[in-house]
Amino acid sequence: MMNQALAITLIDDCVFSARGATAGAHEGLDRIPGQAILGAAATALYAGLDLPSAFELFHSGRLRCGDAVPWVDGMPAWPMPLAWHQRKHVEAGTSGWLRAEAVHNLAHDEIEHPKQLRRGYVSEAGHWVKPRMAMRMKTAIDQHSGRAQDGQLFGYEALAAGQQFVTWIQADSTLAGSAFEDVIGALCGTCWLGRSRSAEYGQVQIERIDLPMPEQQLAPHKRMTLWLLADLALLDGQGQPTLEPSPEYLGLGSGRIIWPQTFLRSRSYSPWNAFRSGWDRERRVLVAGSVITLELDADPTPEMQARLAAGLGQYREGGLGRVWVNPPLLARARPDFQPRPPERDPALPPRPDDPLLAWLDDQDDSWKVGVDDTARDLANACRQVLRDARRIAGIRPGEAFGPSPSQWGSVQEAAQRATGSELHAILFGRMGGDDAQALDGVIKNKGEGWQESVPQPGARWPTFAEWLQGQLQPHSGRRGYGRLVQALARRMRDEDVGTSR
Repeated sequence: MMNQALAITLIDDCVFSARGATAGAHEGLDRIPGQAILGAAATALYAGLDLPSAFELFHSGRLRCGDAVPWVDGMPAWPMPLAWHQRKHVEAGTSGWLRAEAVHNLAHDEIEHPKQLRRGYVSEAGHWVKPRMAMRMKTAIDQHSGRAQDGQLFGYEALAAGQQFVTWIQADSTLAGSAFEDVIGALCGTCWLGRSRSAEYGQVQIERIDLPMPEQQLAPHKRMTLWLLADLALLDGQGQPTLEPSPEYLGLGSGRIIWPQTFLRSRSYSPWNAFRSGWDRERRVLVAGSVITLELDADPTPEMQARLAAGLGQYREGGLGRVWVNPPLLARARPDFQPRPPERDPALPPRPDDPLLAWLDDQDDSWKVGVDDTARDLANACRQVLRDARRIAGIRPGEAFGPSPSQWGSVQEAAQRATGSELHAILFGRMGGDDAQALDGVIKNKGEGWQESVPQPGARWPTFAEWLQGQLQPHSGRRGYGRLVQALARRMRDEDVGTSR
């Protein structure tokens, strides 16, 4: 088997959509999908190949372009394993590094009040990487008038320029002639990846590097742990997509899944095929970071090791199905991180007190990435507590429950006018006292929708307004509080969870 690592530097912002839907807010991937890299190679080579050669190179699965993951300090960072949890209200990491003592692998350990670590990537040294994303609003232009077209406002969430990623191009040794080297040569240099390449997006620089793939630790016993480094698309015994893995569906023979030590998430999407100007069939996949623990009925074989190294499931040519077998990071209840790389020499000249430098600091918007991540997590928490409260209250699907979209719109408007502690006072007013009522706030504790009780530990369940105040209070004195509230309200308003299941 042939392998070549490639380093990808983003010269421009790059857009890789998580789903093809045009309704709702655009959500981008925080990695470079292998399908985009495969498409770049096909753009350069496909027209010069006959049909059998094109099929062998780009459709047979003999050539496989992996997803590109963040590359920091000379080390790749892998999708956060879903087996890792932290205790609620205990931070698992600071300053971009995970603390091994605060990370709990629930495949080997049990803790009270666990909170799953889902977002970001982790290197073998414990570097916790959250790729920087940029969001831009745009509008279509009427080709006749040259003015903005009515009803055509849209936005792109993109990987921000300046970041580095690494991928591996893999091919079977049976691939004909110099086809593998032709693909590597076509990719190296400057090329364009992702959506809107004819505009200001998508330019990257690709170069060869010497970096081995993770070593597969196929132990000589029947139990193994699979860490999904990319999405995994499986078919059941009837050839239909399935989200329930089994050793047979994975191509590993007979056996069983150890469910208490298996942690899965899934998603579905339909890729857009630009050549056919239409959607490909829907893909239902287990997402990268999922952890599967299984036990086989027979000992592993060399053929099985080769199959695992080449990837599992469908669409492997586009990077899906890559796994890490028995990774050292998941071998124990706490991760055993490698020593951190040496820090750069801090002996730098003192910073001058210059107004221009202060102004440049104000233009740095990297803090927005963390604020947007927090808004997304808070929106997920709001949806969950409202779903739990709806179920306990016996509210049927379709019936109004919780704040309405217009109420969330009022919250968003308030956040556009004020920030910080002033905004917090405008939102919640003088919440507290004997009647626990917000006398002059946008979010009224006894107001319709806000007054619903939500299940929480303790003898008294708080109202949704009280619960939301407790969630936002720690952020009210921090930079970006107004942006946080706006993003949260926008997500809740667009989804309208009040009438969902």
